[in-house]
Parts: sequence; structure tokens; C-alpha cells
Amino acid sequence: MGSDFISNDDAFDLAQTLKGGTFQYGDGQGDVTHKFANLVIERHERIRAAAPDLFEALKKIIEMNRQHAQDEFGDAEKAEDWACVVVARAALLKATGGGE
Repeated sequence: MGSDFISNDDAFDLAQTLKGGTFQYGDGQGDVTHKFANLVIERHERIRAAAPDLFEALKKIIEMNRQHAQDEFGDAEKAEDWACVVVARAALLKATGGGE
């Protein structure tokens, strides 16, 4: 699935929060389906609303660690091997589709 969807695990977790758990045959137009769809949409919208702040926070984590490496070791590039920077860069790369 693309980045516009929640994961299968998240969908399963949401389905489990509903009375009766997962969908049954014939639920296609029922209240359970509508409630589930609304839960998914609400969760997705919260994630989308937070995305710009999360994106900026990841960039700030990289910037702060590079500054610390520069101050401590005289070489900002040392931070590029630190786990938090590697993970932050990977998330930014994924968020931008390959660039950043």
C-alpha cells in the first residue's frame, strides 16, 4: 500500500476495537463498516496533520546532532553514523520519495 493508507496491522487493531471484532460477510453497508471507516479516516487525518511538524522535527534532530558532533569532535560528518541521524535520514527519505 502507498503512504496514503494505514498499515494492515493498524487496520486490524482498529477493527478489533469495534464490537464484534472483524468484519463478517454482509457487513459491507452496515453501521460497523461506517464506524470502522470513520475511525480509519480520523486516525489518518491526525497523522497527516502532524506530518509537517514531524518532518521538521526530524530535520532538527539531524541538525542538532551534527552541531553536537562539530562542537565535540570538530567534525559534523561524524553524526552521520549515529543511529538517531541514520534513522531520521531514512524517515525523511521515505517521506520525500527519495530526496532530502
